[in-house]
Amino acid sequence: MSPGNIDFFAKDTLVEVSSDERWLSGGWFVAKVLDPPPPSPATPAKMKILVEFQNLHCHGVSKLLRIRADIKLVRPLPPPPPNDEQEQQRFEVNDVVDAYRNNGWWVGVVSKVLGEEEQRVYLVLLGNPSRTVDFRSSELRFHLDWVGDKWIQPQKQNKMSSEVGKKRGKQMEAETSSEKRKRGTHVKFLFKAVVDNMPYENQNLRSLESSPTLRFVQSLEEFQLMPQKPHFHPLDECEVVFQEGLALMYMLTFVNVVKETSKLQVNTSRSIMDSLLKSLSELESHGFDVKDVRNRLLIYRQ
Repeated sequence: MSPGNIDFFAKDTLVEVSSDERWLSGGWFVAKVLDPPPPSPATPAKMKILVEFQNLHCHGVSKLLRIRADIKLVRPLPPPPPNDEQEQQRFEVNDVVDAYRNNGWWVGVVSKVLGEEEQRVYLVLLGNPSRTVDFRSSELRFHLDWVGDKWIQPQKQNKMSSEVGKKRGKQMEAETSSEKRKRGTHVKFLFKAVVDNMPYENQNLRSLESSPTLRFVQSLEEFQLMPQKPHFHPLDECEVVFQEGLALMYMLTFVNVVKETSKLQVNTSRSIMDSLLKSLSELESHGFDVKDVRNRLLIYRQ
């Protein structure tokens, strides 16, 4: 995306901002311009402007997050739908859309439409990591690309195979025209099949594959003896910036619970066992297999 007309980014203007940071990459978040670009910048392509996100906060505090964003990753707010479409927008299979999730807009493709009229639900295939998520009409908008100081709507994607989600390892690429490739839109991304019992590194933790902390946790004896495939679905409700840290926290919690359970003795206090059982329930809700650990705990608790 070229810097374009900097007049769109005056002080206090609401804009949408993306970032190369892993937890923001691919999403667009509403922000307010605090420090606009100079009228005649020497190198406009390298400009940064200070923005304050409207729905993202600094870790652990209520203060809104501020960053200096690359001008090429800042764009005006997309135009609202026509008045007659605002109440109930309708989307069709293979429409390229933006879905509102984790306080930002993420590009995806409608894969299925369920229900009728007001009860209609749209299954949208999102990328990075690829997954299918259901949305209401109010949580979707048609995807637009900001190119040359104007909004351009991409064409529908080609029909996607019905085998998505059934065969492990099958990949599908949303095809784009040569013209869209030249524009460098965000529409082109690789879709991978989402299947049951897939190892966690291919789902929510895909971005953690290169993490030294993850490799360390995986090397621990507890994970070697009891391999795990957590799905971490509850973390979908957390802001993206917290998801990786929370996932690692649950993995380390699993290690600690297994260690403590292995140390149990007949005279271990009931309160300790109850605390461990409560932790197991929380881990189980995130996809950990805790059956063997729970059985051992219950034997000592009797």
